[in-house]
Amino acid sequence: MVTKATGLHPAFDETDEIASAMVRSLVVVGARQGARAAGLTPTRAHNGWDLVWSEPGTYRKYRIKKARKGRAGVFEMLVGTNSALTKTVPESLIGEEQWVLGYTVSTDQAIQDVFAAKILGVTEHKVPQLVLGSTVLLGSGGTPPRGGKFTSDDEDFLPGFGDQDLDHDRAAGSAA
Repeated sequence: MVTKATGLHPAFDETDEIASAMVRSLVVVGARQGARAAGLTPTRAHNGWDLVWSEPGTYRKYRIKKARKGRAGVFEMLVGTNSALTKTVPESLIGEEQWVLGYTVSTDQAIQDVFAAKILGVTEHKVPQLVLGSTVLLGSGGTPPRGGKFTSDDEDFLPGFGDQDLDHDRAAGSAA
């Protein structure tokens, strides 16, 4: 979609900035819609968007941010030294956590990966990177096969679901 849109005029194809902005806009709109459907609150914050989730004792903010895959296949995110993501969250009665809702983009401007990860810290590199906890891939499982269903290996061994138990329950129900 983005490639087709940027192909409409030669000026759109001179740099990757327009395509990048279009992809980011698509990601942000989709993330906000999905967040609302899942009960999170989209909030404008410091040149970006946070998706906020809270329950008693926990306040979690997911920042929407582009990533890239490093050599080892690990997601990497550059961050500016003045970014709100580089600030440590002070201890409080409500456990505030900073997370990212990350995405990667292919060379043809298609969204490849979408994931969530807790921010554990920031590197001391000249150009800082976020240190991420375990990543949770979102929506990358593909489409399930048609007609597929779950079949348990232990189906014949589930306690309380034998025919004799059903007969006993029916007899007890008619006596009542």
